[in-house]
Amino acid sequence: MFKKTLYAIIALMICITTTACSKEDNKEKSSQTTTTTAQENAENSIIIDFSINGEILAKYDINVPNGGKILIKTNVKAEKNFTAFDLLKKLCIENNITFEYSGDGDTLFITSIGGFSDKTITTDAGWAGWIYKINDESAMESCAKYKLKNGDKIEFIYTDGTFF
Repeated sequence: MFKKTLYAIIALMICITTTACSKEDNKEKSSQTTTTTAQENAENSIIIDFSINGEILAKYDINVPNGGKILIKTNVKAEKNFTAFDLLKKLCIENNITFEYSGDGDTLFITSIGGFSDKTITTDAGWAGWIYKINDESAMESCAKYKLKNGDKIEFIYTDGTFF
């Protein structure tokens, strides 16, 4: 009987040791997977400051929420291959902001954001509407063409045609 009890204790110890080692291996694998995924996400994403500014509309007695600051987001995570348009679309959808556009690629033009279109006001300049800036500089290409870079500041601005 002593032998049977001893064998049972030894078998139990082997099971406990095997299970504990197996759990440690799984923890290590899980930790490695989490670290790899976090690294992959960091490698495939960039951080952008982003805003949609309609402040000038108040000059024309247009009621704009938040003093015209339709959306202000800092430290937005975006995919590395995103364009300014991709990020505008993503953030408008996430924040329930309507937007419209026409064309695509080089000819894409934002016609409306938040219900404010190029027809919201009439100006002496002959046109009004949405433009965008990259790092405080007027963009020289369609927002559908500009590939975002880490640290960019992107601002969509409603203009009355008097500044760019």
